[in-house]
Amino acid sequence: MIWRVRNRVQQEHYWHGRLYALCALVLCVPLVVGCPNGGGGNDVPSEPTAKTYTVTYSTGNIAGVTGKVPAAQIKKEGDVVLIAGNSGNLERAGYIFKGWNTDPDGDGTTYWIDYSFDKDVNITLYPFWYKGILVEPGKTSEEIGKLTESWGVVVEGEATAEDLKSIIQALKAKQTATPGVLVSLDLTGVTGIEEIGKDNDHSFKGITNLEKIELPSGVTTLYQSAFEGCDNLREVIIGDTVTKIEADAFRNATRLETVVYKAASMPRSTFKGCSALKTVTIGKKCKEIGRDAFENCPTLETVTFEASTATWAWDDGSAYDGVKSWIVNDAAVNGARIRDFNTKAGLRQQ
Repeated sequence: MIWRVRNRVQQEHYWHGRLYALCALVLCVPLVVGCPNGGGGNDVPSEPTAKTYTVTYSTGNIAGVTGKVPAAQIKKEGDVVLIAGNSGNLERAGYIFKGWNTDPDGDGTTYWIDYSFDKDVNITLYPFWYKGILVEPGKTSEEIGKLTESWGVVVEGEATAEDLKSIIQALKAKQTATPGVLVSLDLTGVTGIEEIGKDNDHSFKGITNLEKIELPSGVTTLYQSAFEGCDNLREVIIGDTVTKIEADAFRNATRLETVVYKAASMPRSTFKGCSALKTVTIGKKCKEIGRDAFENCPTLETVTFEASTATWAWDDGSAYDGVKSWIVNDAAVNGARIRDFNTKAGLRQQ
């Protein structure tokens, strides 16, 4: 009897032991599955390696280029790198280094020095060469007088209203003496000039040999008709320091094709009659576009708003949210068409 009781107890212990072992095995399974390093509960999973992208610089095998390109830049996904400068003293006879471009011939997208590049792509950039000469403000009129073919003139340095007057006089003299010679003026490196077109001596009105102009970085005011009737003007770049532009500033500039407009507002009839105008970029600071700003611009294809998330409204109350590009010929985005600029009273950012 005692033997049987002891045997039963031992038997119960035996089965309980198997049950305990089975429970321990079941409890350990999640630890083995979840902890690849042997089940240790304190191990922290490693973070995935961030993707990287390369900004490569190349001369593009353009003949006559000397110097070295900058070293490639590596950026992590989501990071920003500053576009390199001309650290290797790249030079090309008859040209000025202005920045970098995605095309060796300069027909792609241009990135200026110290531009904050944030795209997560591999990209190769080539020197952006500006065909022209580099001069000081006081010598610009003399160099314009020497030109025998269409050329670019890059002006850098402190200038006065008298320097601007002499440049305009030199252009007028050149169009009379050699009317086939066109001049591209880059004045972005000029300081000290704040107004253009205040009177006839300081206005480009009617100058027919001006092909392109980049306004001085410190200009704040363009007076009425400052560039009206510039028949060969094809491109104009207006910086964000401009706070006042009077009506008809570029009226009847019949060959003007490209405009980069960063001023705070665009008054009425600014580009009225610019019959060759194709593309316009409106900067983030621009809050208002006046009546008839693009009237009689039949070739206008695209207006790109850099502030693409803003809300713009016509005076009749209709609004368009997040409009970036508006295209003529009914290829519309959110129902807006370029011709609306001609028929509405104006466009205002809310």
